[in-house]
Amino acid sequence: MCNSKIYLQKMPRKFKNNRGFSLLEIILVIFIIAILSASVMIWFFNYQRQVELDSGAKMIVNILRDAQSRSMSGKDFKLWGVYFDSINNKAVLFRNDSGGYAGAIAKEDNVLSIAIKINGESLAGGCNEIIFNNRGYAAQNCTIKIEEAANSGNFKNIIITQLGRIER
Repeated sequence: MCNSKIYLQKMPRKFKNNRGFSLLEIILVIFIIAILSASVMIWFFNYQRQVELDSGAKMIVNILRDAQSRSMSGKDFKLWGVYFDSINNKAVLFRNDSGGYAGAIAKEDNVLSIAIKINGESLAGGCNEIIFNNRGYAAQNCTIKIEEAANSGNFKNIIITQLGRIER
């Protein structure tokens, strides 16, 4: 016991009077945490928007390939196509009964996420309606542009060639 009293008496004064953190230290730690969390949130939202764009492009490619395979297999003894509606933001898989999309009876609407949109300018020149023949060929080369609704600078192009190649 005697030794422990000596130890306590010889302890430096700065450790004896330490009462916690100063206000400046607490504010600094909160500021660093705020900066780190803000940068993580920005990264997360950018990543989420990119995932939305990628999944929209993948969905359109799948719809185009579905129409192509239905035409090649002769499903319902008809040709199949995809109509792009930039106003309602959807891609419609349709059976070409007579006269393309306007005369189609069988239609399957596929509405895109609200975070992305189909660029209407990319549909000019007949690219708003793509019909595949029984060999899987399209009538013309087309590039469909989908973009973020909030940022048109971030986009994906979906390319359809006359020979039926579909790529994003």
